[in-house]
Parts: sequence; structure tokens; C-alpha cells
Amino acid sequence: DPSRPSSDAAWDRGFDFEVISDYSAGGLRKQYAESRLRMNFAFLDAMAIEGLADGDQRSDEALEVLRSEGAAALHELRDKGLIGALGVAQEFRSVDVILRLLEFYDADFISLCGTYSLMDQTALDQLLVVAQERGMRVVVHSPLASGVLQSPSFDDMLKALEEGEAASEEGQTGNPASAALFGGAVRWFLARRAGADREKVPPAWKDLSWSDRQKARALRQAADKFGVPLTAAALQFPLGHPAVVSVVTGLQSEAEVHSAVAGMDVQISPMFWEHLKGEGLIREDAMVPAWDEDRAEADAAAAAAAGDGPGAVVVPRASAAAPA
Repeated sequence: DPSRPSSDAAWDRGFDFEVISDYSAGGLRKQYAESRLRMNFAFLDAMAIEGLADGDQRSDEALEVLRSEGAAALHELRDKGLIGALGVAQEFRSVDVILRLLEFYDADFISLCGTYSLMDQTALDQLLVVAQERGMRVVVHSPLASGVLQSPSFDDMLKALEEGEAASEEGQTGNPASAALFGGAVRWFLARRAGADREKVPPAWKDLSWSDRQKARALRQAADKFGVPLTAAALQFPLGHPAVVSVVTGLQSEAEVHSAVAGMDVQISPMFWEHLKGEGLIREDAMVPAWDEDRAEADAAAAAAAGDGPGAVVVPRASAAAPA
């Protein structure tokens, strides 16, 4: 809303407008029209409802507005051929509010965030089941768990985080100056290691529980044992589920883009996925990328011809098609 400037801009270097959420029929039609105007498109491939979170009163109120008028307005835009597909974007690990929305909202796709990755497969319990039953396509966001499964200095980050917490505890019992100094150093270290100039510890690291840290370590160790790039495994894993058509991850540099593309082209041995299930690192009912036997034989022959020997680990080719 440009008429109500806010000192808390939502985006760095963005317009100083107040961000409001309007799920009414008129509000959604206005958002549709303004989106077309900004992008200079006559047709929008997709629109998604987002911003709904479990345990949030404003989200409960928004659901009622969507139930009474908002959802119908979006259905009408799609039925008229003005929008290609309607979706819903999951706020981090919110499930109940999405299920309640889908009681009256005819979505074509759902974007998952935080509930289907190597670190967490809770979407298998409800959201992926509903998606398959209704024929919805699924887009998985944050397959690298906000960078937890990506950093090349993985163990150093965990070690520094744990040492920083130990120093904070020491500060509470007798040496606050030392703890504060060390805590600042840890924040700088983690920000630099994460590849960004941030003043604070990245939330994905700061908020990791002890069990999640141990799981992340175990995943890295398993990947090293099988010679599998952990980033490649993390990017490909969600695509093993038949409802998942795309993975979306935040990339901060050209090098990370090239790394992600290369990771999607790696073939991963079925023994790796079996090991993860056997160790309880992923769920037994999780579906994994298929093994391409013909490609494996071709890769092995190429490796032998190049003199690399027959022992090279190769893994399933996966593709990330965009939702129609």
C-alpha cells in the first residue's frame, strides 16, 4: 500500500510501502491485475495463496474470507482462462492450515517448505497423500534445508555453533564479556562460511536442534562413504516422489548455479538410499529416485575407456520440470 509507508521495508532497497494481506475477492482480483501490469503479461501461468500459518489468528480470519469469497474469485479467473494454474504455498512447516484451505480451494499445485527433504519427510503423512489423491502437482522448496546440506565447511559450522553456545552458557555463569565476544565471532564465522555477509547466525543453523545436528552430520558421513555429493542427493531426493515435479532452491552465485545443475545430472547408487533407510536417516516409505541401468552401463563403459576404472559411483538422473 503506497499510501501507508512503513519503516520496516519487506525487501532490501525495495519501495517503502506497507505490506498488507488481502484475501477478499476484490483484493485478489486487484493483485492479479497489478501482477499483469508489473510483468506486462496478458496471461499469468500461475497464482498461489501464501502467508497462511498454523496457530495464527490472522490466518484463521483469512481462511474465512477465502472460504466466503476469495477462493471463488480465483476459481473464476482460472475458469476464464486468465490464469493457468492455482496453487498454495506452505509457510514453513505449517500443515493444518493448508488442509483446511484445501477443503474448499481447488488447487492445481502445492509448494512445500520444510516438510520434504533429507532432513524432514513429514509431508508423507498428509500433504503428499492429499496431493496424490487430488492430482495436484508438488513443488518442493528448500531441499537443501536452508543451506544445512550445502556448506562445504559443514563440520566447522556445527562445531563453531556448539562452541558458541557453550561460551554463552559460560557467560551466564561467570564470564559474560568473554561469551559476548565469542558469540559475535561465531555469528561472523557462520555468516562468512554460509557465503553471505549477514550480521546474524543463519536461522537454519541457529535453530537446529541437537538431534537435527546429529542427523545432518550422519547424512554428510553417509554421502562421503558412498562418494555421493550431498548437495546432489538433497536436490534429487524429493523428485523420487511421483507427485513432485520441481525443486526450488536459493542460489547466491554463478558457481552455486553450476553446482546445482551438475548435481541434478549425477546418478546415485540405490545402495546409498538403502543405507539411509537402514540407518533411519530417511523414512522407509520415502520414494527415492530411480536407477537408470542403461545409463549406468554407459557411464561405466565410458569411465573404463577413460582409464578411470570400474569402481566409479554413479547415480539416477533426475529432472525438475516446471508445473504446467
